[in-house]
Amino acid sequence: MSDPATIVIPLSRPCDFGPGLGRCTRVVLREPRMHEYARIGEPVIFMPNIHGFDVPIEMDEVIEKYLSTLVVEPDMPALLGRLHLVDAIRVKEALLSFFLDCREEGLRKPVTSSSSASDGSAPSNGTI
Repeated sequence: MSDPATIVIPLSRPCDFGPGLGRCTRVVLREPRMHEYARIGEPVIFMPNIHGFDVPIEMDEVIEKYLSTLVVEPDMPALLGRLHLVDAIRVKEALLSFFLDCREEGLRKPVTSSSSASDGSAPSNGTI
């Protein structure tokens, strides 16, 4: 099994964690795996507005769960609470990019059924 992809976010304002805790100059996130995605869920959902257009709604509790699960550096995810706002936003956007990038890649590769589906089951419509 290959190691999950990572994203390195250099901090614009390094964060001192206090005496003996060191200094953080970057945050490293790893890509979620299927078991985490199935357990934690979608970090963004889409709801129609009054004009019928889908509007993204960030699920803060879900994002927080992913961050506590996927942070590789610093080695104590709870220390992220000390990041400056500009860096906190960059870390959150990096996390969300995993989902956006994978969703775009997934849409470029449609799911297809095999020719052995002639067992009486309903034909696949190409979706999951």
